[in-house]
Amino acid sequence: MKEVVDKIRAAEKKAAELKAEAVSEAEYNLKKVREKGKKYVDDTVASAGRSAALMIKQAEEETAEAAAEKIKEADERAGQIMMSAEHKIDEAADRIVERIMGSI
Repeated sequence: MKEVVDKIRAAEKKAAELKAEAVSEAEYNLKKVREKGKKYVDDTVASAGRSAALMIKQAEEETAEAAAEKIKEADERAGQIMMSAEHKIDEAADRIVERIMGSI
């Protein structure tokens, strides 16, 4: 009878050891899962931050390009106006010279 009781106690002890080992393993696995989850979240946030920064930079570059294009267009238009004005001044000067020469 004592043998049976000893076997039962040994089985209970072994079960307790296995349970403690399983709990320890589960806690370790949970810790690893949490670490991987945190790393995934951190990586996702960092990636989103980089994407947002890139989008902002592209928007700024597009805005700068658009502004540069507008300045270029305005400069070209100003050049056209100046050329037109110079041409009109030259025409007016020619007409004045013609009038003066015609009145002499």
